[in-house]
Order: sequence, then structure tokens, then C-alpha cells
Amino acid sequence: MLVLCIAIKLKKSKDHYDSDLRPLVLGTSMLVLPFIPASNLLFPVGFVIAERVLYLPSAGFIVLLCLAWIKVGVKLPKWKKSLNRMMALLIIFYFIRTMMRNMDWISRKSLFLSGLQTNPANPKIRYNWANYLRDSNRSVDAATEYEEVLQLYPGYVAAMNNLATILEETPTTARKAEELYVRVIQMRPWHENAYNNLANLLVKRGKYDDAVNVLVRGVRSSTNYMTHAQNLARVLVSRGKVDKAEQIYKHIVDHFCFKKSKRNCNAQVTGLLQDYGSLLANKGDRRESLKMYKLSFQSNSSNLESMAKFANALAEAGRVEQATQLITYAVGKNKEHVVDMWKIAATFWKMNKLKESKRLYEVSVKLHPENLELIGQYAAVLFETGEHAPAVKLLKNLTARDSECQSEGVWRNFASILGRLGKHDEAIKLLLRCLEGLESVTNNSVSEINVRKGKIKCQLGKHKRDLSILFSRRNKIEEANTLWNQSLQDLEEGSSLNPGDKDCPITLKQMTNQNTST
Repeated sequence: MLVLCIAIKLKKSKDHYDSDLRPLVLGTSMLVLPFIPASNLLFPVGFVIAERVLYLPSAGFIVLLCLAWIKVGVKLPKWKKSLNRMMALLIIFYFIRTMMRNMDWISRKSLFLSGLQTNPANPKIRYNWANYLRDSNRSVDAATEYEEVLQLYPGYVAAMNNLATILEETPTTARKAEELYVRVIQMRPWHENAYNNLANLLVKRGKYDDAVNVLVRGVRSSTNYMTHAQNLARVLVSRGKVDKAEQIYKHIVDHFCFKKSKRNCNAQVTGLLQDYGSLLANKGDRRESLKMYKLSFQSNSSNLESMAKFANALAEAGRVEQATQLITYAVGKNKEHVVDMWKIAATFWKMNKLKESKRLYEVSVKLHPENLELIGQYAAVLFETGEHAPAVKLLKNLTARDSECQSEGVWRNFASILGRLGKHDEAIKLLLRCLEGLESVTNNSVSEINVRKGKIKCQLGKHKRDLSILFSRRNKIEEANTLWNQSLQDLEEGSSLNPGDKDCPITLKQMTNQNTST
């Protein structure tokens, strides 16, 4: 169709073009000039044969072909009909050939197979076919093709790296995979994936020191490298190798945030700094943890997650005002960070910063009025600040809404408050209602329900103990003994249902010893 259009255009103006060289220059220029950058003459290109570099040269060829068609028709009018027939056959041939080639482009598989059939000795084509096989979960066939690629082109590092990723999955070939990764790094010292893949393989093989050394040696200021380093450190932490993970974090932080310009301590290292801060906090090193969270915030001050984590760290360090300002700003920008505000409010509560805790709980409750645990904690803070009546009223409403005792923490908080008010009998009735509600719960696992029952039973035993002591002081000996025995039974059941509770067995032991001595 393109040939016909150009031919018609040229035929209509053939008298003008008989003496004009512009079509010839245009066709020759389009044929030659666009191909020069892809010809491998000026600089190396990454391919041998590629259709994409022939689109414009093909248009130039069509212009020259049409020009020749017209010129010959004018010079040799006797051959004009024969020439037209030949051109028609040529157009039909190219039309059929184009349709056949279009079929090759229907899928990735058909495209790579056509290339393989055309030029089986081309490493690039075989590499593409191997990638397809790997992506199709045909690992054995893919490995064979990668090996064939390396036979044709031993320096093909991408094929080498991909072959190693397949071989490392099998214990018998893991050593060969390690050797291939080492070769890739030797040939391409800037190949980030090879460093990461080798480090992960070494971790799998238990060579933790070697893994850390490999990753440290391949330090690069790129997002991919930071992601690789962060992931490897997390794997090491999950395997209990916290000291090795800390080596990775420390080296990268020193490299990007201290030894080099501060400009390198940017958004690329934000996530890694957060992980390092969390690791240090878990180790109990609050000072260094706060330092890392601060660096994380400074590296990307617009990152609300970084801001929230820094605020949490400030709260743990007792820097109340700064923590409050940061978390309030973060929540104002994104309400999802109300969870972090809740955590900081709880931290202030533990630190007896009741005024600041109450303020943050009030904001959190407004944003999450459906969260019973949150509201229950808010009620407990109200009680601590002397607002007893509002706290009790709020907790009564909460327990009425939670008939199945799904938020058992709320019920236990309410029972504790009733106990502090000297209303142990009401606390006992409340906890018994909670146990009844738990019996009707069906959407939780048995082990989870048992843990929650254990917590309630333990608290129930303590309230019965306190009420028993109260009855004993009032000389109600029979009721006191009954409650005391019930308390021992509840504490024993609580310890059995919730083995992770350390307080319940201690209370039980103290009461048993007291009973024995009496």
C-alpha cells in the first residue's frame, strides 16, 4: 500500500521530477543515514540483527524503488505493462512475507522460536529463549540453553548470572552456582545482582561471614543495592544472626551517611535506616536507635512513615514535646498513622505522662471510634487522671457492645478499675460474663481462645483472692475459704491455658506457699 501511494504521487508529478534530484537524495538519505548509528561503525551496539533499525531505511528503499519504477516506465514504454505486473507480484510477495512475520510476533514464544530457527548460533537469541523457558518454570531446559549460550559466547555475564540462579536451587549444583557468581563479579565488578545473589547463596550455605563481606564489597549508591542489602539483613535477623545483620547496616550507614557527603544519606537509605533503628531498639540500645531514626527522618523528611518511627523513638527516649509534634503532623497528613499515635500514647501512659497520653488518646479515639481496645486504654487513662465516673461509664458501654468478649483487654481493664474501686464482686461478675462470651466465639482458633481464657481466669483468680482477704477481715471465714480455693483453681487453670503468662504461676505459687504455712 505504501509503494502504491508513493508511486501514484510520483507519477502525478513525474514531469517535475524528471529533472529534480530531490526524490533520489531523499530516498538515499533515508536508506543510509538512519542506519549509520546502528551499523557498529561509529561505536559498539548491543545487537547483531534487529528489525527495528530497518524501519526508516526500508522507507528510503521504497522511495528509490518507486523512483526507478517510474523512470524505467518513462524510458522504456514498451516494457511498462510488464514492469507493472512485476511490481504487483513484488507487492504481493512482500505482503505475504509481512503477514508471515506478523504471525511470529503473536507471542513471546513464537518470536523467540522464529529467531532460533533463523539463526540458532546467535547467543542473544538463545539467551532470550532461555529466559522464556525459565519464566515458564522449565528450569532444566533453561539451564541447558544458558549453557549453550555460554558455549557460543563465554563472556555473556547475564546468561552466567541467570544460570547460577537456577543451579543454586539444587544442593548438588550450589557450588557451581557460587563459582559462576564469582566469575560474573570478576568480569563485571559493578554487577549488583551478582553480589546480592552470591550473598544470599552464601547465607543459605551457612557462610555468614563470607555473605557479609561480599555484600559490603559491592556497595553501590542505587535503590536496587539498598533493597538487596536490606533484604539480606532481614534474612540474617530471621536466622538469629543479628550481629551479621548489624555489620551490614553499620557499613552502609558509615559509607553513605558519615564517610561520604551527607547528600548520599538520602531517600535511598531511609528504609534501611529504619530497620537498623528497629534492630538497635530490640537490642536495648535506645541511644543509637534514636540516632538511626533521626537520620532516617533527615534523609527523607517528607516520608511520613519515617517521621512516625522517629516520633516513636523520641517518645521512648522521653522527649515528649518533640514526639507529640511529629506524630500530630504525621497523623494530620495521613490518618493511617493513628496507630503510631496510639503506640506513643501508650508509651506516655507507661511513663506516667498522663496529660500528654490523654491528649493523644483523644485524637486517636476521634479517628478510630470503632476500635474497642483503643477506647478501653483511653478509659484507663481517664481513670488515672481522676476522671473515674467517665471512665467507668465508657467501659460499661464498651463491654455492652462486645458481648462475645472479643476485646478481652477492655474487659480486663474494666475489672482492674472495679477492683481498685473496691468492687471485687462486680469485677468477678464482669469476668465471668466475658468467659461466657468467649464460649460462643467460633471465628478464632482454639489455641487463641484458650490464651484469652487463660488471661481472664488468671485475673479472675486474683479478684477472688482479694475478695477472700476482705471477707477474712470481716470474719466471714467460710466465704473467704471458698473464694480462696476458687482463686487457686482459677489461677491453676489460667496458667495451664496460657503457658506464656509468667505472672499467673508466680501468684499461684505465693498463694500455695501461704496456704501451706497457714
